[in-house]
Amino acid sequence: MEWSKDHPGKTEQFWKVDFSRYEETIDRDPRATIFPDRGEAGTAEFGALRVLERLFARDGSLPGVRFELFETIGTGGSGVVRKAKQTALGRDVAVKSIRSHKRTEAAIRDLLHEAWITGSLEHPNIVPVHDIILDKNGDPLIVLKRIEGVSWSQLIGDAGRVHQLFGVEDLLEWNLGILLQVLNAVRFAHSRGIIHRDIKPDNVMIGQFGEVYVVDWGLAVSLRNDETGRLPLAARATSLAGTPCYMAPEMLGDSEYPITERTDIYLVGSVLHEILTGHPPHMGRDAMAIIGSVVTSNPEFPADAPEGLVRICRRAMDPDPDGRFENTEQVQLAIQGFLRNRGSERLGRQAETTLSELETQLARAVKSDRKIGSKERSELDSGELSSSPSAHRQRLYRLFGACRFGFREALAAWHGNYKARAGLQRAIVAMIEYELAQGDQRAAAALYAELPDPLEDLHRRIQQAIEFQAAEKRRAAELERLGQQLDIRVGQRARALATLVLGLSFTIVPTICTWQWPFTAFDNHPKLIVWTAIFGVFTLAVGYRIRRSLRESAANRRLFSLLLLLIAAEFPLQVGLWSAGFTADESLLVHEFVWFFLAAIIAVTFDLRLLPAAFGYLVTFFIMAVLPESRLYIFNVPHGLLTINYVLAWRSL
Repeated sequence: MEWSKDHPGKTEQFWKVDFSRYEETIDRDPRATIFPDRGEAGTAEFGALRVLERLFARDGSLPGVRFELFETIGTGGSGVVRKAKQTALGRDVAVKSIRSHKRTEAAIRDLLHEAWITGSLEHPNIVPVHDIILDKNGDPLIVLKRIEGVSWSQLIGDAGRVHQLFGVEDLLEWNLGILLQVLNAVRFAHSRGIIHRDIKPDNVMIGQFGEVYVVDWGLAVSLRNDETGRLPLAARATSLAGTPCYMAPEMLGDSEYPITERTDIYLVGSVLHEILTGHPPHMGRDAMAIIGSVVTSNPEFPADAPEGLVRICRRAMDPDPDGRFENTEQVQLAIQGFLRNRGSERLGRQAETTLSELETQLARAVKSDRKIGSKERSELDSGELSSSPSAHRQRLYRLFGACRFGFREALAAWHGNYKARAGLQRAIVAMIEYELAQGDQRAAAALYAELPDPLEDLHRRIQQAIEFQAAEKRRAAELERLGQQLDIRVGQRARALATLVLGLSFTIVPTICTWQWPFTAFDNHPKLIVWTAIFGVFTLAVGYRIRRSLRESAANRRLFSLLLLLIAAEFPLQVGLWSAGFTADESLLVHEFVWFFLAAIIAVTFDLRLLPAAFGYLVTFFIMAVLPESRLYIFNVPHGLLTINYVLAWRSL
């Protein structure tokens, strides 16, 4: 059959492989390793058997002489592994051999290839090969370090057992640590030109003290031809081989992409996928579904999977080898970077939780500020909202302070934590909106200065709100100033005292003069003009004495100005009446009406309680008009009434 798949940036790729012969194997166990066709080795590689013949000729020892064999500890493919003891050194080892019913020249060759490849890779994370010996039938026995432990596949998803064995609390971090050690082994193998081709948790052993070993190098191939026939060549690895639920697209066989280091990088990505999801990436109801998953290589992840690891996994598992990491070192650096930044991400997630609570409280605060029914308000007040606005504001700022601190700590640990940066931005913007709604533009401006990323529209709104608030304050200050200036309560004591002094002066002095010198004190116009001048000078003197009070109050200034205006107006009025032929006592009648008019204006303009004094002038005016002979005796009586009225009214303010 023929399978085709488009790859971005590449021409259409074709796999001309008959997958039907693998269906039964894949359906039975997609986690089992599929070994390549035996014909892929080539003639030169069968020289390995001649090496075996020379080995047999040189070493005729039997395992019973040098090793004691015990029970089987594992089987796979055509091989079997048994416990053994190396008698000369008295140490425990493992011996791998070919199962009797699987014995073929190809099986012998594969076992030797695995031994030679593994033996050439001396690395702390690769199981050491101690020796190759022959049994009595001349079949090879591979002597390996015995690992006291379990496969990674038994621990990768078992947090409880990992904690029990190693005291680990964070399973993800522990698994990533194991993967980094696997990468150490793979990176070393790549430096020697060796590709593993079957990296999976089943092929990683964890020792009882946490040692990590990459095992089962039976599918490994070499990128370099050493001309000895000991190492199978990657260039000849053209048939399907590997573990289906982990394998890369080029491992399906007959691919335009060769087997390279990036094939192992894909397998590392598949293991990382299992760490994140709990299962290998290529799973399906049947073999063809699994193969289809291998071809598309579009892994899925749970919503809570760390984005940093998801990005690493997707890149490592790119179906196009050119889209993957260039080498294992890049994968290691990426995972190490994630582990360094994981603390930052944890702080960011904690801050996100606090931010969600803050946003909920802010939404409730907005709701409580609206015009809602008393029943609903009562429910809100008895719920999470505080009983007073100030207490609720303090709670909001406690939440804001907590999430802001968390986001800042996350950014301090990892400047590239864009989620923490976005969360900090969101928290500050939310509080700015709250402060703008509360009318505290200065607080909003102070918060804006903390934004990681400026927002021009928000900045413009804040500036407009500040300008509007400043204008409102200026208007309020001006209104307050005007109110104070027009407030008759300001300077009331000085005004009442001045009124008393002037009123008594305008009343007592004329009365004494009238009774002392009847018909002579005010019997002509020149005398009236002189008296007016005297009262004017006296009024100016009183005004100078209370000048501070006059400055404090526009009401006092206007009252005093009206009084001065009236006195000043009496001079031309007196001259006009004199010129018109009015007698002195007739002019007193006119002056009485003028004083009534002034008193009425003051009462209507400043204080209606002063109306009785105005009516006193009016009543006196009519009496003087009806009883001319009484004019000189009563014209100054309203001044006394005015004084009493004004003092009583202003004293009670």
